[in-house]
Amino acid sequence: MEISRKKLREEVLERVKYVKTCIMARELCLLVRTNRAVLDPKDVQDICLHISSLCKEEGCGEPSDMCRKAA
Repeated sequence: MEISRKKLREEVLERVKYVKTCIMARELCLLVRTNRAVLDPKDVQDICLHISSLCKEEGCGEPSDMCRKAA
């Protein structure tokens, strides 16, 4: 029973980590992309490059690439 609980705990923590980094980064990047008209180009570049680097560190390739392209 304890082994199943530990395995499930690890899976939940991995999912939380993914949501905390990758999903949030995707949403933030989408927010920046949809509001580019009111942001300065430097704002967009700084925000998106930061999000991209965080995603890349966590192994989230798709959001990282999406935000890097937006920058």
